[in-house]
Amino acid sequence: GQDPARQAVVGAVWRIGDGLHARALAARAHALRTLFELAQAFGRALDREAIVSRLAYALMGQLMIRRVAVALCESADGPMDLVLARGAEAVEVPLALCTLTAPVSLDDAALRAEGWRWVVPLRAGDVTRGAVLLGPPAFAADDWTPDADTTDFTAALAALAVGALETADRVEERVDRERLREEVR
Repeated sequence: GQDPARQAVVGAVWRIGDGLHARALAARAHALRTLFELAQAFGRALDREAIVSRLAYALMGQLMIRRVAVALCESADGPMDLVLARGAEAVEVPLALCTLTAPVSLDDAALRAEGWRWVVPLRAGDVTRGAVLLGPPAFAADDWTPDADTTDFTAALAALAVGALETADRVEERVDRERLREEVR
């Protein structure tokens, strides 16, 4: 037989591994529940402000980050249109971020100096509608880089938000058309 001390150590290692696996699964299940709940909340929100605010609070709560800014690619020149800044002063978001196709670590020295670390594009199909700037989590090192699960979660959350923004824009356009028809009559 095997040495009882070795058996105890091997058993402990397996239990630790099982515990880590169970925690990882629990964290993923929590993230999926959060995404499901947010999909429902985004579906009920028909105005841009409510959608962007829910996105920011969800990111701050889930990732425990200190600051979030959301900017939209609506102007052809100059900085992006800042629509929300939580945990930070107003920030000038460069139009170059409208070319992003995936979440990335920020390399803009001015934004990094202001405490921003990461950017998540708001994409609708092949078009980037905006960008979400994120600071580091409350208890993270200053050089924080998100892991794959965090990247996947934020990309999924951004996709839900941009879908809701697209719907809100279509609803607003329809209301405007109806209003114009009524005025013409």
